Amino acid sequence: MLFYWFSLGAENGRVTWTANCDPLDIDGDPLDGGWSKWSSWVCTVSCGGGTGYRTRTCSNPRPNIFGRLCEGSPTSTGVCNEFECGDVNPETMELIREHLRANFTSLVVHEKESVLIENIPSILGRLSRESPDAYYEWTLNGLFVDPKPGRVEFIGDDVSIKKAQTSDSDHGITTLAAVSHEYLSPLNETHTGEWRCVIEQTDLGFSWTTNIVKMRVKKAPNFFTNVMEDEFTAPIFRG
Repeated sequence: MLFYWFSLGAENGRVTWTANCDPLDIDGDPLDGGWSKWSSWVCTVSCGGGTGYRTRTCSNPRPNIFGRLCEGSPTSTGVCNEFECGDVNPETMELIREHLRANFTSLVVHEKESVLIENIPSILGRLSRESPDAYYEWTLNGLFVDPKPGRVEFIGDDVSIKKAQTSDSDHGITTLAAVSHEYLSPLNETHTGEWRCVIEQTDLGFSWTTNIVKMRVKKAPNFFTNVMEDEFTAPIFRG
């Protein structure tokens, strides 16, 4: 069955009615409200220190009909944009960190194929507006990447890799706080097993696996294996 909830109000000679198919939570347990994150500052200056205000809403979560409203003020005033002009805005740095926490790119590329790894236009645009002298670097295993004509080339803000190799798997845009580690799990004497390359970004609190290689090492050949693989004697063993 479909129910509609209607409300009707009259004030100063005007009548207002609304219809809502999402009724109030009147059956659940009390749910107290929580503050959202502060908005960006509305500031008198874009850098160098000024005065302004920022806001937040009681929507994280939004209280139900039996829950308590958030305590405190939804507005804060004070000194803002205290960073030196030309530096990256701390709010932009936090935006970059949030993007790294929530987004990733996973590409499946076969060896010898070509691939284009794209940058993040929205963040680059914000950086160029706020900090014209700021720049970024592409990295591979934490080291800055130098272009190699015919193999690794920069196309605008993106990087193009031709004739891909397994060693290309850790390219990325990163802050200097990002450190890559390669872990080799204990293997048996023949080194047969699973080899993993794990990248950790300790300041963001996450890690990801970029490469997995499963290896099976055969025993060293002996007289019989040589005889069975020799082109003249192998037919005898094949029956």
